Amino acid sequence: MSEILSLLKNAIMEYFMGFTSAAAKLNLGIGKTTIFRIMHEKGLISKDRQPRQELVDAGYLKFEYKEKFLGNTYKKMRYPYLTISFLGIQWLEPILKDHLSQKRA
Repeated sequence: MSEILSLLKNAIMEYFMGFTSAAAKLNLGIGKTTIFRIMHEKGLISKDRQPRQELVDAGYLKFEYKEKFLGNTYKKMRYPYLTISFLGIQWLEPILKDHLSQKRA
């Protein structure tokens, strides 16, 4: 039974979600755009939302390029897509809370 719980815990920790969902889970009263701005100000991500490599290696963030079709054409647009793991949310929450408390003080 403990093996199953361990596997389940690892699967949950490795699940990545978009930042809209992450903002809702954090429940700090800020959205994904504000989170991205703060992360950029702290030097955690670049302007095009690429994270520092050590954050990817730690399993906090995942970065990829996605493609989508433009309207009814065969043209594709490529855009950066950043996701965060549950472990990443636990890591990011105190950083965001600290930043927000400094802003309010």
